[in-house]
Amino acid sequence: MAKVPVTNLKAGMKLIKPVVNEAGMVMLGEGTVLTDQMINKINNMNIAAVFVEGSQQRTKSKEETIKEIEERFSKSADTEQMRLLKRIMLEHVEEIYKEQ
Repeated sequence: MAKVPVTNLKAGMKLIKPVVNEAGMVMLGEGTVLTDQMINKINNMNIAAVFVEGSQQRTKSKEETIKEIEERFSKSADTEQMRLLKRIMLEHVEEIYKEQ
């Protein structure tokens, strides 16, 4: 199972979980093979990522990824917005590594 950001979707990928809108209505069902038109539709729905067939291969460990985020924010964490952005990124890392 691979959770793929919408920006990385390619025609031919196959959904392993349905794509639902904000109201919970299924827009594209499990097993749907994506086309460029479907990818555009998903993009317009403000969906961040979908689950597609395939294994997610990571080039970095969770710890390496967290360390990189910490380093990138070390000089700019003095504003509330940057602290919030850093927290969101760290939460996202926790979520994507939990799904494996």
